[in-house]
Amino acid sequence: MARFASLEISQEADPMQRQIRERKIKAAMAFLRAALKDGPRPGRDVEAEALAAGHARSTLHLARQRAFIRSERIGTRYIWSTPAQRKQTSSKAASKARSS
Repeated sequence: MARFASLEISQEADPMQRQIRERKIKAAMAFLRAALKDGPRPGRDVEAEALAAGHARSTLHLARQRAFIRSERIGTRYIWSTPAQRKQTSSKAASKARSS
């Protein structure tokens, strides 16, 4: 994780590079939102699609952090979800608990 943070800091030396980096991160965030718009998905699949679309792994990591996309281990897979999807899941679980 520190490796990605140092990469972001080192990019801030040149304003032009910083702007380019910001655009790449925002593009990756938009990609992640689109990839997860229909619900949580396996992280491996989303990451493979992002890499195939030309997003760097470090850019994808920073985009995930900024978009608050979390990874939850379910069985042997890691499932990525947005904050809204986690909120829906927790409210469904709470209503099930109240009805039981």
